[in-house]
Amino acid sequence: MKKIRMVVIGYGDRGSIYASYALQEKEQVEVVAVVDVSKDRLNLAKKIHGLNDNQLFTDVDEFLRSGIECDYIVNATMDQQHYDVLKKILPLGKYVLTEKPIVNSKEKLLELKAIADKSGSTVFVGHVL
Repeated sequence: MKKIRMVVIGYGDRGSIYASYALQEKEQVEVVAVVDVSKDRLNLAKKIHGLNDNQLFTDVDEFLRSGIECDYIVNATMDQQHYDVLKKILPLGKYVLTEKPIVNSKEKLLELKAIADKSGSTVFVGHVL
């Protein structure tokens, strides 16, 4: 069985928890890249997930330019960053889990829906709380 390749954007409390599922299900899921503004968080992800420096990024654009292939992206950034991050990753046509709230306006939500529909992305929202 082919492993699901996961990218985590925002390796804070929630992002690191989502990434930890890959450690629990090593036969099925692997973290192939982590994006975070904090070098400390990136170093932690590197250590925990056995990543190389070329799998660690300080911004989404860096990750997108890398060409790293993935199947699934977790958007665990701060609420106010959800829209900008989703606008960049939805055109990839991947499965995307994003933290709530997706965005703060109907207009932005409809714009993101149109991007997802066009690219074939499937979006899930983490409503755990």
